[in-house]
Amino acid sequence: MRRLIDLWPILLLLLLWQLWVSTAGYSSIVLVSPGAVFSDLLRFPGAYLLPALHTLAFALGGLAIGIVCGLMLAMAAWFSEFLAGVTTPFALILSSTPVVCLIPIVARLFGYEGRTELIAVAVMTFFPSFVLCAGGLKDLPAMSPGVFEVLHATRWQTLRLLALPAALPRLAAALRVGDRKSVV
Repeated sequence: MRRLIDLWPILLLLLLWQLWVSTAGYSSIVLVSPGAVFSDLLRFPGAYLLPALHTLAFALGGLAIGIVCGLMLAMAAWFSEFLAGVTTPFALILSSTPVVCLIPIVARLFGYEGRTELIAVAVMTFFPSFVLCAGGLKDLPAMSPGVFEVLHATRWQTLRLLALPAALPRLAAALRVGDRKSVV
């Protein structure tokens, strides 16, 4: 009973959908009833399962590529002030660009194939992950860079032992933002 209470918005949506189909008078080719959809899902699950797994694989692959590339560029920008100055404004502008504007460009550049899905998801997740990771690498705990300087830590040691652990919350936020964008 508790689950039915939790699912009331979905059930209401399905009921409204069924009412719309019943009253609109459209052909079943144009507007399909929820019952027909569920019936088709039960009769032919393989017709939906393989494409769903294909889409999931491309979404997760694109998410991984976008996050890793964003983190790598953020680390490179952390090492180079010049690279940070060149890439950060560009990434901020592109990360604020709506997804619906980027997908036709990506599709036109790479064609309308399976790899385009992978590239589109990678592009959508790259920019937020770069911006968030770059901010996380710079947002170090107070006085900690001084401690690493006194200990004569190399730049790589400072990155590995201080900046990357400090950036983990932002990396998790980038993963969450990327996950939401890849689903959309």
